[in-house]
Amino acid sequence: TDPPSIDEMAYNDDISLLTRFRLSVDIEPNPYLSGRVTFQDSREFGSDVINHDALDRSGTDIFENKTDLHEAYLKLRLGESPWAIQAGRMQLNYGDQRLIGGFNWGNTARNFDAAKILYQEADFSLDLVAANVVVVDSNAWDNSNDDDDFLFAYATMRNKPQGTQDFYLLYRDNDDLNREIYTLGTRIDGACGDLDWNFEGAWQWGSSTDTVAPTAGSGEILDHKAWAASAEIGYTQSNLACAPRLAVGYSYASGDDDPNDNENNTFDNLYPTNHLYYGYMDFFSWRNIHNPNLKLHWKASDKLTFKTHWHMFWLDEPEDDAWYNAGGGVVRNAAGNDASSFVGHELDIVASYACSEKLNMELGYGHFFAEDYVRDTSPNGREADDADFVYLMTTLTF
Repeated sequence: TDPPSIDEMAYNDDISLLTRFRLSVDIEPNPYLSGRVTFQDSREFGSDVINHDALDRSGTDIFENKTDLHEAYLKLRLGESPWAIQAGRMQLNYGDQRLIGGFNWGNTARNFDAAKILYQEADFSLDLVAANVVVVDSNAWDNSNDDDDFLFAYATMRNKPQGTQDFYLLYRDNDDLNREIYTLGTRIDGACGDLDWNFEGAWQWGSSTDTVAPTAGSGEILDHKAWAASAEIGYTQSNLACAPRLAVGYSYASGDDDPNDNENNTFDNLYPTNHLYYGYMDFFSWRNIHNPNLKLHWKASDKLTFKTHWHMFWLDEPEDDAWYNAGGGVVRNAAGNDASSFVGHELDIVASYACSEKLNMELGYGHFFAEDYVRDTSPNGREADDADFVYLMTTLTF
């Protein structure tokens, strides 16, 4: 089904069938040259929702894109050296995908026209990338957006078995949104016995024409200053057959405390796969948020696994900034009125079954418990209901 809405001004119930077919051809004529071509066909049937664009701040259709070129790139290794170059159309997936991800949960996914200079050793890698995001057009061949430039350097140090450390500098110049933003950050993950952990933190600066929350509308050039951090620690009882893993985490991203001053403090989530981290109902992103969470994963058998996640959500700035969904679209905006910061809880339960080496099935259920912020911002003072989300996904590879 489509992600649900708790806004009575939108829609209450919807059901749809989503299909996605991919056909890939890999080439490797010699040890130094390789490449891939992937065609993708994404379609939606049965939905009553007219406008999906509100789910994504860029207006991208995340549900339907008829047969199109999803990947087409070549990679050339420079002899026996650790250097290589790669160019063409491709997905970009870096770190935990909190800032750069292929968003494969979305039916159309995300791709870029990009060029890379790569340095790859066993314990260290460095990617220098220039990219433009590809804009989905379900009625024509997709093209990248020349007005949305994305340049970055991403370095990874691998210290097995302790873990990895990532360091990155990202630059996005989006003429469409009049935003020029730098992001400097680091990501660390590691493990010691049955204990594992990860942390990511990022600082942003630059400029934008307006705050992300559409409350000022002045068109004035603003200084952009924002930051975000996320941490998780987990423990796996590896001596048990079901190998349960219990983890506790916290995600934070700054919001804007005054839409009428000369600063924008809303963290820009860039190109993420938010579905992985802020609830499977896709109500939230790494923007203007406090998100403590608890996770339990376990194996019922070699083929059947379960995941249970519990999230709580507060807004960092509930009155002067907005509530943003997984695509960066605005769900609610208090527009300066009094509002609680507590948006609600979410419970997600997912069961995955490997029918065979080629066939996997996944059944998921999510329930959102609406709290004070939802009630405070409900249209015309109406009470907002909770929301439910159920999906069944079948994946066949051949």
